[in-house]
Amino acid sequence: MSQARFATGQPGVHCVGPADRNALLAQMDRSQQAFIRIDLSRAHDKPAVMAALAAALHLPDYFGGNLDALADCLNDPDHAPAGVVLLEGLTDRPGLIRDDLLEVFEDAVAARAACQTPFWVYWMGTQT
Repeated sequence: MSQARFATGQPGVHCVGPADRNALLAQMDRSQQAFIRIDLSRAHDKPAVMAALAAALHLPDYFGGNLDALADCLNDPDHAPAGVVLLEGLTDRPGLIRDDLLEVFEDAVAARAACQTPFWVYWMGTQT
């Protein structure tokens, strides 16, 4: 993961610090790209994170609520979100899956790059 380059730079999974958040949001407001903002601050366990992602990303009813199912949906052209996703409130509290979740998004970015469909994921946090 790299520091944020916003959607004018290299597609990928980027950590956005608090100082960059407003600049990113302003850029997304001006952009022609699809933009999905997902607030995970109230999701205090893995099932709640998966439910919030399913709702925000409009995943199908048969979504299995786990990382493998999320990966399948992110790589399925019929269900994959387009453009840019901002994950807010994603923490690494005990029982949560931040690093595993970000890895699923990294794999989706790579799969889309192979199809020449750029995809950016930003997450609020500190660089690790």
